[in-house]
Amino acid sequence: MTNSSRKLRRMQRKQQRQAAAQAQVQTETQNVESTASEESKAKPVRKRVQRLLETSGEML
Repeated sequence: MTNSSRKLRRMQRKQQRQAAAQAQVQTETQNVESTASEESKAKPVRKRVQRLLETSGEML
């Protein structure tokens, strides 16, 4: 095996690692964003449930 083919292989491996790391970061970013949007949707529902519990407690 020549030096140039070793160097080429090394560069290819490096690029693969970088691509994998980038994909991992992208996946984690998407997960965080979707979790955040789910939580922001859930907040008004939680408030509504809390209010219902308070008013039903007053009725009883």
